[in-house]
Amino acid sequence: MGDDGVPVDDVWSFLREPKFDQLPHNAKENAKYPTQKPKVLLERIIRASSNEGDIVLDPFCRCGTTVEAAYKLNRQFIGIDIFSHAIDLILTERMCDRKEAIPTFGIPRDFGAAAKLAKEHLFDFESWAVARLPGFVPSTRQRSDGGVDGRGHLVDPESSTLSRLCLAQVKEGRR
Repeated sequence: MGDDGVPVDDVWSFLREPKFDQLPHNAKENAKYPTQKPKVLLERIIRASSNEGDIVLDPFCRCGTTVEAAYKLNRQFIGIDIFSHAIDLILTERMCDRKEAIPTFGIPRDFGAAAKLAKEHLFDFESWAVARLPGFVPSTRQRSDGGVDGRGHLVDPESSTLSRLCLAQVKEGRR
């Protein structure tokens, strides 16, 4: 059933409306992900396909629009993403007031967990460490990369343009 009590057809013509069809560049919810969907669209899909308390799975959650919509509609949720920056975005932007109550796996939350990740999965640790630097992207090459674990750009505050390439290198520490 739709919001108006009328059964929903298999063609959703409302998607042609601007508020559903695209996410304005300056929208408050815009996290700059090219495939991001408007939250109002995902809320409608979740309402139409689940009940309160059900589990919503988003296996490629990126910026967490589905996760936030599921939470708002009293659904349980599982969000999965290979890029730790995506999970950080969800925890710091979308779910910041409840991030301690959200369990995460594979992403360190303290020094001990970071040390364990470095010992067990060095390349995952390097990617995670580089992603801690605002604006840096981890390298996709893991061997023969010349020691470059990530890249970013400095911004010239005078002109607000990219000015210089920055390279990140994660070094092993010893105590």
